[in-house]
Amino acid sequence: MQVDRLQFLALTSFIAVGCASSNARDLKQITVVDLPPAPAKSVAPTAVVPTALNAPTGAGLPTNEEDVPFATVEASGTLRGAPGGIGGMGPTPRKVPRVREGAAIVNGRLPPEVIQRIVRQNFGRFRMCYESGLKRDPTIEGKVAVRFVIDTNGEVSSVSDAGSTMPDKSIVSCVQRALGGLSFPMPEGGIVTVVFPIVFSLP
Repeated sequence: MQVDRLQFLALTSFIAVGCASSNARDLKQITVVDLPPAPAKSVAPTAVVPTALNAPTGAGLPTNEEDVPFATVEASGTLRGAPGGIGGMGPTPRKVPRVREGAAIVNGRLPPEVIQRIVRQNFGRFRMCYESGLKRDPTIEGKVAVRFVIDTNGEVSSVSDAGSTMPDKSIVSCVQRALGGLSFPMPEGGIVTVVFPIVFSLP
């Protein structure tokens, strides 16, 4: 009986050692097995928010005044658009009063085309006279006819009215002073008398 008990204990120990060895091999096998790759993280698609430039009416309005050009109506009722004019189409051109020359009469030895060229070069001064009168009367129009004499040195020696129809006499006087300050080439063989009409009209 004593021998059978010892054999039983020895057999039990052998079985326990064998089981432990078997568990260790199984554990080692588990540790070397490659784990499956983790599933890729799904990314939600980015939502495209429409802007005021490409969105339908009522959608995607900008939150910053500098995002897109804008237009506002001032208290006076005038439409004030984005920089560059209404709707960004460029500045509105300023309407300039019209200044035209009539048929000039020249008596003397100085080519009429020379006199006309010099007078035309000073149309800016005449326009200033007219714009000054428009500040007093925005509807005024008319003709200023000036008779002036060019002396032998090419200077204007005298200026007078030659039948102006301009109602504002201050415009007539302003144009006469401007013409009186002009200089011309020296004429050949004496003085030259000129009657020069200038027509002023609204744009």
